Amino acid sequence: MLREERRLRLFANASPPAAALRLPRYLCPFMYMAWALCVAGVYSYKARSI
Repeated sequence: MLREERRLRLFANASPPAAALRLPRYLCPFMYMAWALCVAGVYSYKARSI
């Protein structure tokens, strides 16, 4: 576990901060869309089962 942590830290240090900061901004809308689809699917499934 510590080995993986060290590897992740090395990877984070190796990646340029600009790209690391730019990535979440692009991924956030997709994450929100996926979360909304998941919630809608669960609600529609519950509504159908009732």
